[in-house]
Amino acid sequence: MIDDSVVVLGGGGIWGVAWMSGVVMGLADRGIDITGARSFVGTSAGSIVGSQVAHGDSPTELFTRQTDPAQEPRERPQQNNGLAQLMALIQQQWESPEARTRAIAELALKTATNGAPESQAEIAKRLGVPSNDWPARDLSITATDIATCELGVFNAHSGVSLIEAVAASCAVPGVRPPMRIKGRIYMDGGLWRNAENAHLARGERSVLIISPFGARMPASPRSLHHDIEELRQSGSRVALIAADTEALSTVSAIGPLDPASRVAGAEAGRAQGHREFEKIREWLG
Repeated sequence: MIDDSVVVLGGGGIWGVAWMSGVVMGLADRGIDITGARSFVGTSAGSIVGSQVAHGDSPTELFTRQTDPAQEPRERPQQNNGLAQLMALIQQQWESPEARTRAIAELALKTATNGAPESQAEIAKRLGVPSNDWPARDLSITATDIATCELGVFNAHSGVSLIEAVAASCAVPGVRPPMRIKGRIYMDGGLWRNAENAHLARGERSVLIISPFGARMPASPRSLHHDIEELRQSGSRVALIAADTEALSTVSAIGPLDPASRVAGAEAGRAQGHREFEKIREWLG
């Protein structure tokens, strides 16, 4: 039953928000409404979709947000040079995962911080939720502590506003400024270990992971593949919906932060939701 499940939503930029929203719509078209899950874990783009769903958005509302121009939030131009610097750091060979995270944290600290209030305003518009309060349904949002390079997890009991948590989770180094929360500075939650942080669902009976890009990463002790294996060994029933080749072909040549990819991403996600229906129905039992 979906109401006894945890849904993990990974990072993936503007395109990832659209694609995940489309997947939810595509499954609903076939009779599976995953918005009824008991709990949600959101990282970066997943923090946006998770917040919308936990606040009560229906699959149709999620999809329409991405495909109706009247509902699309205005996106300020992305800093392509900053994104290129981030990708270079991610792809570089490092002596350790910790060294990689430290280098990315340094880039985050160089990202202009005078845009932080504007960034939160943008997040609020993009969320479109009825208030800045946490939803009654269980929602966890991740961000990476720049000083310690450890994962921070925010929820309704953290004493942090929803917009602060989402802004921190979406603070892509080189593109969006890091967020200062309770004396700590945070960057994108997908840069701690992987873009999903599915390990946070350990101990849950039933886990559905929706991953825009994480499944394409090579297997390693820090990868989504490793987290899935650990979840299964702990007794969880795990299903993964990862963007397939057909869906990924709709990512803009500029990258996943290009607002122009939104409609194509949502439609690709909806089509993939149709293709994944049988697998998810079997997972639900």
